[in-house]
Amino acid sequence: MLQGTVADIEAAFDTELTIAQQPSETHDRAVSRTFRRRKNKPLWVPEPLAGKIHGVFGMDNRLETRMQMHTRPRPEFFGMEKPDVEQTVLDARSIAQEFGPEDGSGQVIALLEFGGRLDSRFVVEGQPIHEVDVTVHQARRVGDEPRADIEVGLGVHVLGNVVPRAEIVIFYAENTSAGFIHALATAIHDERRPSVICIPWGDHERSWTAQAMRVADELFAEANSKGMTICCASGNHRSADDESDPEALQVDFPASSPHVVACGGTMIRNGREVVWEDKSAPELDKPDLGSGGGESTQFARPEWQERLAERGWTRRAVPDLAGYADGYEIDQDPRTPLAGGTSAAAPQFAGVIARLNQRLNTRVGHITPLLYALPEDAFTDVLHGDNTGYPATPGWDACTGLGSPNGSRFLDLLEAELRRE
Repeated sequence: MLQGTVADIEAAFDTELTIAQQPSETHDRAVSRTFRRRKNKPLWVPEPLAGKIHGVFGMDNRLETRMQMHTRPRPEFFGMEKPDVEQTVLDARSIAQEFGPEDGSGQVIALLEFGGRLDSRFVVEGQPIHEVDVTVHQARRVGDEPRADIEVGLGVHVLGNVVPRAEIVIFYAENTSAGFIHALATAIHDERRPSVICIPWGDHERSWTAQAMRVADELFAEANSKGMTICCASGNHRSADDESDPEALQVDFPASSPHVVACGGTMIRNGREVVWEDKSAPELDKPDLGSGGGESTQFARPEWQERLAERGWTRRAVPDLAGYADGYEIDQDPRTPLAGGTSAAAPQFAGVIARLNQRLNTRVGHITPLLYALPEDAFTDVLHGDNTGYPATPGWDACTGLGSPNGSRFLDLLEAELRRE
């Protein structure tokens, strides 16, 4: 570890650090945060070390990711008017029952969180949970970041209902690129050997430095080689993925990595599964939200997405599939809002993969290529809705990917494909 003054660090790496302000969304109110920012250009390192150094982290401590959770108030508590369309709120346990009898016994799932702390009221009774502080210099307490507490609770609630006997290990890290890399590396090498890693945080590719994405992707590939499946939220800001530039078309990282499963969102309207969106947000001074998706600017199209070429996709396209994102009642207190977003879809699929690992007594690892080899009836094709830039269409689309996994049928077909490998 190198230490020194700002001037020393700037001179050593031929870079420039500035001070800036950044809003934080982990609190109930607007909170501004002062941070160090460096110019997004290559750093200089001594030539003998150039091929040995993968990344230099710690100079820039801007908030690197954001929660892909969305909350909305429970209408009955606030006396809100009934919507014009029939909204069906699902519960995670009923979704889990569609995937068969497995309960996650013997499985370990790593949950990466970059804000908040687990409030015990969100824990499913009997669920084995461990908490690991990776780069948090002063341990956060419940209540320090209220919205992020709900984010952590959402992940634990969904996992706890989909796989109530799986062991959940929460890795807390600071929300910086260094924190993200350290949390990921720690989870991959944890002695409990998780078979699934769930990451419900992310941000548009343009917000990341090239070295952070490269090093994270190298770690994802290492995790795959160890038999780990990585499930990531595809983002909540529709096809732009950035409310400050709503006309842009960009996608969320880490969901855009070709070594992960990118999970978009759906909802139920008038008894029909459609692309998840929330257009009530402007009333709360927030932009429209919806399932993130589109085409990466950083990653080439992988071989297993070759069939998308005929539809004009030339780069890694996301999402790969989708899960329910419209909001769960994560505790019995009516004052606690419904919590959803693609932060809910990622742990749902992480739990499904843990069930598959239990069923097969194995670690299926990098499952994403096999998803594209499955018959169409492995998924419920979502045909209605859009995310502004892209509409839902038959087959794969940039709103919900291949669709939502079709319960036990999905697992049966995936098991058959794995046995053919």
